[in-house]
Amino acid sequence: SGNVEEILAYDNDEEGNISITYLEYVPKSKVLSTIVKYINVYLIKNKGATIDFHIIKDIVVKHTETIETQIENTIPAPLYLGLAATMIGIIIGLFAVDFSVKGNDALDAIQPLINGVKWAMSASVIGLLITTVFSIKIYKDAQTEADEEKSGFLSMLQSELMPKMAK
Repeated sequence: SGNVEEILAYDNDEEGNISITYLEYVPKSKVLSTIVKYINVYLIKNKGATIDFHIIKDIVVKHTETIETQIENTIPAPLYLGLAATMIGIIIGLFAVDFSVKGNDALDAIQPLINGVKWAMSASVIGLLITTVFSIKIYKDAQTEADEEKSGFLSMLQSELMPKMAK
């Protein structure tokens, strides 16, 4: 829950006490905690000046976009791990093949390669499935929830913070 609070603080530049409006918000995450911190820094450094909502919104957008980019960059990791496992499985299978065998036993000689390819392809499919679930379901649901929370947070700032700043 978020509240906009006023505190009395002593300002060395002026005689007496002044009122500083700041955002007191119980953060649900490290990102939100950072956003609130930077908004409060902006509010305190701009006390007495006109507060621009677009600057506050820009603080929120920049921090959320940074996290979204980090998440988007890690989503394909299971796919890459699956592909790496495929290569390792094929390499291990190739080293296990006995190339000196001739005739009818040749099929038995390449059996380790076939088994390695089976395991390798299974790893690729698992990596692909995990990446697909992450990108289509989990990330999209989290992004929708984050967008809703960001909109709610910005609306709270507009309805609670901005009117107090106008005073």
